[in-house]
Amino acid sequence: MPGVVGSAPRGRLGCARARLLAYVGSVALPPSESSAGPLFAWGRALSRRLGTPPPPADSPLDAPMCADPTPAPPQPDAPQPTCPTEAPPHSGHTAEQLGAFLSRGLGARVQVVLGRSRRTPIRSETQHIGLVVSHRLVLHRFFSGASQATLDDLLAWMRTGRRARAACSALDAFIAERLEAERPPPARPTAQRLAGDVHHLGELAEVLKSEPSATCLGTLDPWPAITWGRWPNRAPRRSLQLGSYDPERHLVRLHPVLDRVDVPAWFLRSVLHHELVHAYLEGGQRSAPSRVHGPEFRALERAYADHELSEAWLEERLGALLTVVARRVRARQKELRRSP
Repeated sequence: MPGVVGSAPRGRLGCARARLLAYVGSVALPPSESSAGPLFAWGRALSRRLGTPPPPADSPLDAPMCADPTPAPPQPDAPQPTCPTEAPPHSGHTAEQLGAFLSRGLGARVQVVLGRSRRTPIRSETQHIGLVVSHRLVLHRFFSGASQATLDDLLAWMRTGRRARAACSALDAFIAERLEAERPPPARPTAQRLAGDVHHLGELAEVLKSEPSATCLGTLDPWPAITWGRWPNRAPRRSLQLGSYDPERHLVRLHPVLDRVDVPAWFLRSVLHHELVHAYLEGGQRSAPSRVHGPEFRALERAYADHELSEAWLEERLGALLTVVARRVRARQKELRRSP
């Protein structure tokens, strides 16, 4: 890059650029890397300075986006060259093959992990370490049998997100079809814990059954299992999920921060009513995300006698509950650091 290195820097941006080039260029490069061109050599040197492993010699970052239009005649025993934007064979893609395909398409390192989560079949995480960008993509294992068109849609989604509407619609249809075809794993038995230190969820549920304003719960059959949840590993910042309903296990969990003396029983019953309305409407099957809190749900929720009072109490006490959870998480982290 003679135009950059040889020009005199002007202003703050030019000075910062010069310092960066001097910082990276001060690293001694092996002959194999110095011959790969200054741009990729500096990238590998910067990766070492930042403590991140450099990409391998055949990294997608160094590979051209398409094969040479006039390649040399292949040797009899040599593998045939393929265009890097081509997906691996249709049957049985490995996580490494999927990661290499996506890395070539994005021009950045993509680590693919195959899992079994039906709730989040796709989960993407992006990491920025200095100038190095990497992605970690957790996919459901049925993506190992995805077609070329589906993988192209996945690549388009990673590039532009929801702006790739056609690709997102095709991915949604693919995921829905595969989830329908693949039987869910047998539900693990859940240890039901009703009795807390202060409140007993079984007693709260019995009061709800006889509550006149909770009319929809009279036809809820069978009632879901109810239990106290576990303390989180990370402290929330602005919001707090006080309860959840798992339609696959037909299970309601309440946050353990509510098992306190300063949390009134009528507020706990309101939170429990909220989750039981989910169980009533979903009927053991997950609804579409846009309809979880739809008009029918809101109408049933507002019909509960203590709903407005509970909303006002939560607005006033949310900060205190967040502080309790944060302290609990920090105390737990200190214990883990002290343990050998």
